[in-house]
This record gives sequence, structure tokens and C-alpha cells, in this order.
Amino acid sequence: MRGGAHSVTEEAPFSFHSPRLLPLVEKLWVGHCNYQLIIVSLQFVMEQGKSIYHRAAVWGIPFGVYMAATAAASIFADMFAPLSLVFLVMLVGVPVLVYRYQRRTFVDEDGFTEYAALWMLGIMLFLLGTIVASLLVYLLLQYGRPGFIYEQAQAVIDAYSQVPQMKDNETLQVLQRMVNEGMLPTPIEAVFNAFWFITFGGSMVSALTAWLAQRPLRRGGRQQ
Repeated sequence: MRGGAHSVTEEAPFSFHSPRLLPLVEKLWVGHCNYQLIIVSLQFVMEQGKSIYHRAAVWGIPFGVYMAATAAASIFADMFAPLSLVFLVMLVGVPVLVYRYQRRTFVDEDGFTEYAALWMLGIMLFLLGTIVASLLVYLLLQYGRPGFIYEQAQAVIDAYSQVPQMKDNETLQVLQRMVNEGMLPTPIEAVFNAFWFITFGGSMVSALTAWLAQRPLRRGGRQQ
């Protein structure tokens, strides 16, 4: 039929290479890549955080034992003079140990550890280490040398009382009254006060050692 014939337009087959679909495909691909990047970044942050707290938990115990040994050297230094030198050396070694732990973490992670993570590692080391050290020092003061606090206070009073200018000092009189009436801190009180002082001071020390631990790596090989 010539008059009733209708022209039929054939549609082009579906193709991903169609110019109309290319922008949509590109947006989907970019979105997929961004999603994968976010997932990988979150996994890295979570693994790094877990690593920091895990390292602090593992290293905190021996670090606490070291600090307890340092305190023990100070407690018995009046009975054995060389312990005074041992105490000073070990005291200087406290920030050195924190630096070594932070530097080891920085090297193990190929220099990608952020400053905040290293600082947090130092803070957690001091926190966990001080808990361990506080328990050990308390046991030492309570059962090993229970009269240490009063002995030291009396030694200070005797030493300053021999100085003519300090003989009638009001501070010495107050201190002597506290010794006589048993008003000095108990071992648990002394340890508790030291705990807050050490953890606060340790956070300041960790800030400096974390900065030092981030010195650039030599890419030719691992270094400590």
C-alpha cells in the first residue's frame, strides 16, 4: 500500500558509549573512587589508633616498673648513698624511654605517624605507667619502709635546726608539730598526689619527645 505506508524510524541500540551517558558514568566512577578513598582513610585511622593504644598497653607495664624502680632508688638513697646517683640517672632516662617508644612507633609506620598520635602515645604511657608505679610504690611505702615520710620530714627539721638563722623558724615549728601529731600524708595520699603530678608533667614531656621523634627518616634503611 503506497498511500498507507508509514515511515518507521529505527532507534539506535543502547550503548554505554553514548554521549548522553558519559557524564553520568564519569560521575558514578568519581563517586565510587571517593567512597573507596574514604573507606581506606577510615581504616587507616582506626588501625593507627588501635596500634597506638595497643603499644601503650604493652609498653606501659615495663615503663611503670622502671618508674617504680626509680622511686625505690630515691626512697632508699639515704640508706645507701650510691642510690642517689642511680636515681638521677634513671630519672633522666624516663623521657629518653618515652622518646624511644615514640620513635620506634614512627619508624615502624614508615614515618606516617602524626604528631598527635605520638603525643597520645606518650600520654598513655605515662598514665598506664604511673598506675603501675603507684601501686608498687604504695606497697613499698606501706610495707617495705612504712616510716619513710616521717623520717624524711624529721631529717629536714634536724638539718635546718642546726642553722642559727633557721632555728626558730615558724615553718620548722609547724613541720615539727605535724610530725609529732601524725599529720603528714599517709602513703596512699602521697602516692595519689604524685600520680597527678607525674601524669600532668608527663603530658608536657611527651609533647616535646613526640616532636623530636618525628625527625625525618633516612630512606636508605630503617633507623631508630
